Amino acid sequence: MKKNLIFLTCVCGIALVVFIGLSLKTRYQTASDIPLTQVQDSMTTSPLPLQELKTSLGNAIWFVPTEIPVVSINITFRHSGDRNCPPMLPGLTDLVAALLDEGAGPYDSQGFKKALLEKNINLSISSNKDNFVIAFRTVKENLKDALDLIQAMLTAPRFAEEDMRRVKEQIMAGLQQSLHMPQPTAREALQKNVYGENHPYYKSINDRLKTLPSLSGDQLKDYMKKAFTQSNLEIIVCGAVTQDEVIKEIESTFKVLPKGEPLSRPAPLSLQNLGKTYPIQMDIPQTLIYFIQPGISRLDPDIYALLVGMRILGSGEFESRLWQEIREKRGLAYFCSADIATSDLANVIMGATATKTESVDQVIGLIKEEWKKVVDKGVTQAELDFHKKNITGSYPLSFGSTLSIVGTLASYRNDNFPIDYIKTRNSNFAKLTIEDVNKALRRVLNPDLLTFIIVGRSAGKPEAK
Repeated sequence: MKKNLIFLTCVCGIALVVFIGLSLKTRYQTASDIPLTQVQDSMTTSPLPLQELKTSLGNAIWFVPTEIPVVSINITFRHSGDRNCPPMLPGLTDLVAALLDEGAGPYDSQGFKKALLEKNINLSISSNKDNFVIAFRTVKENLKDALDLIQAMLTAPRFAEEDMRRVKEQIMAGLQQSLHMPQPTAREALQKNVYGENHPYYKSINDRLKTLPSLSGDQLKDYMKKAFTQSNLEIIVCGAVTQDEVIKEIESTFKVLPKGEPLSRPAPLSLQNLGKTYPIQMDIPQTLIYFIQPGISRLDPDIYALLVGMRILGSGEFESRLWQEIREKRGLAYFCSADIATSDLANVIMGATATKTESVDQVIGLIKEEWKKVVDKGVTQAELDFHKKNITGSYPLSFGSTLSIVGTLASYRNDNFPIDYIKTRNSNFAKLTIEDVNKALRRVLNPDLLTFIIVGRSAGKPEAK
């Protein structure tokens, strides 16, 4: 429940291949809390009973009713993430996310946490590069209490001086640690060199360290007035409640927010310095390698074909080509994976691996070779059949609990998918032909555009070559 360790956004594990979005993609993987019988069958024949409800505030709610008395709600403030905080105040949204449950309305910090425990409310608050997300799960009888706490957080945060000092110290300790770790170092180098220092996604660790101590409660409240409005609010509800109950509680909770103006979603920006290698020296046991090239939007007609093609090339499992060539055949790495990553301002294909220092050049060569091979020769029918079956058959696993349902559906709304996407998703994959997949791979993948960030003992001088 505690989300104040914001440094986890800076110090992710090596297995996290994609650093954006993914954020962009807020998905809550929890133990199943409901036996949703409607997701046991194929999603194409027995989809979730997803409905769209309209409130008098003008918001569309995606709603999935269930019979088990558990309710989960995902609240997303679109385009209110890190990229939209004031340019001179990096880290502000992280601090807001860390402080919102440190006291609000009549509750001080300890009182707020006690209320969450007493009412069995599992709360998550996070800010990614694009959006600000609040999600919670509770039993049905405590839904109003949970929404009352959400309303207090959004409208009457305390931001007490002692709480701010303590949380700032926690965040800064994590940031200081991340300066000496390969993942955040590589991620920052990638943002700086491939996105550019003026890109809204680029916020250096050192800049955050410099800014955090001086951030004030008034600055946080000014941000909240502009970011937390009815106009950029998206809500997903799943649980044992009726349509009328959902509309009544949502309207009561969020009518106190300012109407505001819708925040824009700019077009993705171009990448720079493509095809280069950026080595960074760090005394660590293995060398970390990130690689990236331009991708396509989730709304692109070729997205389904490319998603299957990238699973074949780099899903990070034994049936992918990168895994087979780098791990299984040669034992050069424990993992090697690559996938599509989309966000408001960047559509990319991003991958990662780690290897011993003397194998770096060999691994990079193999990645480029497999990239080129799949472009020149395409994939096989056997590969396509296997991954189509896997990607469609595993789909119900995204809907194993009320919390995972709202997280998955929130990611669909963030990608601007229509509400019937859960009905059409599997059929879009099932109808793909080998010609579709190979055409998409030839169109998008380009080994000459692969840019590598290398962090480790063998990296050499920290400059492009």
